[in-house]
Formats: sequence, C-alpha cells, structure tokens
Amino acid sequence: MSTDGSPAPTDGSEGRTSPTVVAGGDGDDGTAPSARRLGETRWWRLGAVSAVVVALLWGAGAWDGGLRLGGGDTAGESAVTSGAPTLVPSGLVEAATLGCPGPELLGIEGDRGASAQVVRVAAAAAPDGLGEPGEPGTGDEDADGAGGATARLSTTAGSGEEADLLADGPAEITLEEAVGALVDATAGAAPALVGGQLGLSVDAGSRGLSLTACTAPAETVWLVGGGDTPGRTEQLVLTNPGDDAVTVELDVWGADGPAVTTGASVVVPGRGRSVHLLDALTDQVGSPVVRVSSSGGPVVAHLGEHHRDGTTELGAEVVGPSVAPGTDLVVPAVAVGAPASGGATTMILRIAAPGEDAAVVDVTALTQDGEARLASRVTRVAAGHSIDVELDDLPEGVLALRLRSDTPVTAGARLTVAPSGEEPLAPDGATVTSGPDGAAVTTGPDDTAATTGPDDAAATTGPDGQGGDEPPLTRPAGETAWVGATAPSPAPVGMALPARDGIPGSRATLAVSVVDATAATVHLLDERGRVQREELGRLPNDTTVALPVPSGVRAVWVTSGGPAGVVASVVLEGEDRGGPYVAAATLPAVPWGRSSTEVTVLAP
Repeated sequence: MSTDGSPAPTDGSEGRTSPTVVAGGDGDDGTAPSARRLGETRWWRLGAVSAVVVALLWGAGAWDGGLRLGGGDTAGESAVTSGAPTLVPSGLVEAATLGCPGPELLGIEGDRGASAQVVRVAAAAAPDGLGEPGEPGTGDEDADGAGGATARLSTTAGSGEEADLLADGPAEITLEEAVGALVDATAGAAPALVGGQLGLSVDAGSRGLSLTACTAPAETVWLVGGGDTPGRTEQLVLTNPGDDAVTVELDVWGADGPAVTTGASVVVPGRGRSVHLLDALTDQVGSPVVRVSSSGGPVVAHLGEHHRDGTTELGAEVVGPSVAPGTDLVVPAVAVGAPASGGATTMILRIAAPGEDAAVVDVTALTQDGEARLASRVTRVAAGHSIDVELDDLPEGVLALRLRSDTPVTAGARLTVAPSGEEPLAPDGATVTSGPDGAAVTTGPDDTAATTGPDDAAATTGPDGQGGDEPPLTRPAGETAWVGATAPSPAPVGMALPARDGIPGSRATLAVSVVDATAATVHLLDERGRVQREELGRLPNDTTVALPVPSGVRAVWVTSGGPAGVVASVVLEGEDRGGPYVAAATLPAVPWGRSSTEVTVLAP
C-alpha cells in the first residue's frame, strides 16, 4: 500500500458533470424568441424541439447532474446554445446531512429497550484528491473552514457531544442514551461527507457486533432484514435531520405476500429520532422487506436486528438501506472467509418483487477471477412476495452477488454463523461436567461448584457447603451480518469507521466489486488526518477484490475511474471465548452531485 500525504486527483471521469447535448436550431443571437414569435412557429418545428426534450428527459437518469428545469444562474457551467435544449452539468453539492441511528435498543416505545447499550459514531469530511482541481471538496479551502465551509457531528437531542470535523479532522462521539447522530456540512466540506456507526455488546440478551453507514435522508427507503424466527426482534429506527417533523408510513412484503400494517402513521420530530418494534407496526412477517415512505420531508431509516434462541446468543446487526427495486443489482460482499471461531456458516439471499408482476432472477457470483455461475442461479419470486434463498454452492473467497431480473426487485444478503456447540462455556480455570440430572456442573480451581439448570441460573456451593451467587454460565454464541443490495455508483462511495479497539481480535476488510471493467482507487483517512491511496488498477468485468483496512483508519472512500461505477462493503470481524463477532455494511454513494435540474429550450 502506498502512502501519499497529498495524493493526485483522480482522472475526473466519475460522472460528476454532464456533457452538453446540442440540437440544431436556426437562432444564433443568444436570445429567446418572443411570445409572438413562438405563436407563429410552425407546429412541426415545435414538435421536433419537443421530441428532443422528451429524449433528453428519458435519458436524464444516466447523468449525475440530470437536466435543469428553468432558468437560474449558470455561471461557470456549460453555456446554453440558442435554439437548442442543453444538458447542463450541475456541479457538486453545497450542503449535505447524514443521519445515524444511535443505540437501536434504546428509545423503544413502552421502555422495552431500557437495557444499557453504547455505540460509537464517527464522521469525516473528504480528503484532497476526490474531486477535480478547483472544485469544492478538493481541499482548496483552508483547514479552518475558510470559504464558508462547515462540518459538524452532533446528536439528535441537540445536546451532548459535538465535534468540528474541519478543526478536529476525523471525529467520533459515544452515544449511551436514546439519541441518534447527525452529520452536517456546507460548502467545500459537503461533497463526499461520510459517517458510520459501530455497536458492540458482550452482555447476555444483546451480544453481537453491528456496523452501518450513516446515510442521507430520502422520501422512500427500502430495508431488507429481520424475520419471524423465534427469538428474533427488529427495531425500526427513524432519524429526521430536518427542522420540521415528518410523517412516516410503512409497507411490508413477506413470504406470504403484502403484510397488514397498523395503519397508524409515525411522526418523527425535527432533528430527532424514534424507535419502534417492527412487530408493533405490522403482523409478524417471514422474510420481511420494508418500504419507509415519508411526507413533510425526507427521513433516514435503519433496521436493527437481534436474535436469541433461549439462552443462546445468535447475533445482532443494524441494517442500512437497500436500493430501490431495479432489474440489475449487486449485493456486495458480506463475508471474507470462514470466521476464526464459531460453527457452520450459512448465506441467505433475500429477494422481493413488490410490484404486480412475478420476477425471474438470475444470480451470479462476482469473484476475484470473474463471474462464477451458480447451480441454483435462477430464482422465481411471486408478485408481491419475498423469498429467502440459501446459497450453498458459492465458490470460496471474497465475492459479491449480481442479480439480473425481468421485473424490478430489491434484495439483501445475510450471513449466519452458528454456535460452535451447545454445552455451556466454563469460566477461566474451571471445568464443566454433567450431573446426574443432566445439569451442567462447573468446578473451579478453589473447588467451588456451580450447578446450572435449564434457565442457566447458577447456584454455587463452596467447600464448606455454604451457598453463594455466581453469574449465569455462558453458552457458545453465534453471529449475524447483513448487507443491502445496491447499484454500481460512478460517484464516490464511502463511510466512516469508528475506533474498533474494543473488539477482541478485530480485523476489517474492504471488498470492491465491479460489473463493467473500470479503474478504482481506495482512499483511506487515518485518525490523524493522513491519507493513503491504493490504486486498484483496472478491474475486469464482474470481479471482486479485497484489501485489509488498518486499525487506525477512520474513513474509507472508493472512486471509479469511469462511468461504470463501483460497489463496496466493509466486513468487520473479531472473536472472544464466547464465539465470533461479524458485521458488514454496504458503502453508500456519498453526497456528490446537486440534484436540481434545468432544461433550457430556445425555440427557433
């Protein structure tokens, strides 16, 4: 890996600006015709201009800037040609906000999430080298925010820890209450703003590792995760970065079709958040896929998941958004190999066809050596249903999945690591034996004996026959990780990574996938604000590559060398005597191009 304190900019072909499209016209004076002139224009000439406009509107989604509607200041952008509809580049965003869910078990209505939980949230502004020279977000502004740039990490409650990303560099705050976090930036700090959240619990009832990216608000968010397995619970976390309250409604699809929801709208206060058990908002659903729709403003949505079978911990995850239904999706890597501890692993691909037509989906694996066909590659999904497909024929190594469908679908993938066994784990220096009634008897170095019954409660008897109290015995734990489907992004993708020093045996891996050959560059920002660049070169069609992420890295971006785009995920692993820790997160497209559009048509 190469180190470069002031890396050179990328080649600038990441789809940030749009070329000018010129259609023929007979005006050359640079002025619009009068209303009288328009009234006298022949119908066929207006029809020709309209046809060009329709064609441009149809193709607008292919460009980051899109089409501009109306007038406005176009200084510094492509000039408007008289008599011709023009595709105008929009430039980079000038303001950006991200929302982070915070502790998903805290804040549930009815105080059912009152157990202690702590999460870390990190955020960072983009380093030099992600944009073109002279553009916002490339370090032209001074580090102290000259040029009007601001960037701040704060809590939804409006009080508590805060950090100035421009003054402090990559920043991190700890959340121990029922609040989320917001990341706000303006001017040159807005493009490629990133955030991320890490949760770790070793406590009985909530053990597990979770990792998710902080995301930009949207009026529609798709979430793929959860299930109706006994002991599995889902927490819907809604974060509102805006100043005004928003109203949210849910639609849920499952294995049995569309689910019945309560019909009640959820109101999320301005600059606030709300947490709800999914089972309280809808019937219990197998293989759920959730669409969150907001009115009054956009919203950020995440889905927490915790799984416990009796006294056996089976993991936790916070699921970020999946892409809206489409016909060509990529599910990024959710694993980078067999965990160092734990039992058998299972990969489940969840696909939903929420429309009125059934879907036939072709699934292939994107490996280091290219596309790999799967024995069970064709999956049929009934209209309005979801389905879980167990993938037991995957090739070894780091891989992503590509889904091509005849009708729009959305998807996600879950990695499940089973516990290594069923017998309770003995405390350090102790041994476990079975008593005559099948209860586990643990004998420590001091000859104290702890007998554990079916509820794992321990009754301790010392050498003198006196009773005492001991904590419950721990059983081997499993783990769960989710990633949401996405689409290749020509704009940078990225997220911040909180410090992971509390994870035993921590290791992180970045997996990058492409479906069309393109060059890719990885930008790693460490805790001291230094940047490392890793040139991945030109990646062949349908490939996935992986590289380790050093422990000091606080943010990662991946840029594409062309319009083909990239997909990426971060996989985080660890283990302790209780079992493995695994979490994964899809890297979302960062705030980049302005979404406003403009079409200027000057009829001849």
